[in-house]
This record gives sequence, C-alpha cells and structure tokens, in this order.
Amino acid sequence: MPGTEDLSPDLSHRVPDVPPDRPPPDPVKLLAYWMEWERATTPPGRVMANLKTAGLRELLEALVDPARAGS
Repeated sequence: MPGTEDLSPDLSHRVPDVPPDRPPPDPVKLLAYWMEWERATTPPGRVMANLKTAGLRELLEALVDPARAGS
C-alpha cells in the first residue's frame, strides 16, 4: 500500500503451501484490508478477495499449526 513502511516480518520460512509466484503473507497489508472492512470503505466481496490474495489463509494456517509450518 502506498505510503506504508514495510514492517512485515519475513514469514516465508513459517508459511506452508505458498505458491512460488506469490509472496508470503503480509500482516500489515492484511490488517489494512481488514480495516477497510471495518470502516465500510470497500464492498465485502472486494475485501474477501483482497484478504484471500494477500494470503490470509496461509497466515492463519501457519499460526494454528506452527509444527507443520516449520517442516
């Protein structure tokens, strides 16, 4: 997102099953998309698409099952 610093941790070693053509999830970007939902500035379908393409599933999987993500 323009104007935001890259404060995201490198999750590439913790996040499983990230396709090689997609970067690892960016928690800062995911939070920004979530805040768009809370402020009602973006339609729900667009927010869901943004969360999906930004790697929400992969991030949640890594947080739920750190043992699997480390392998």
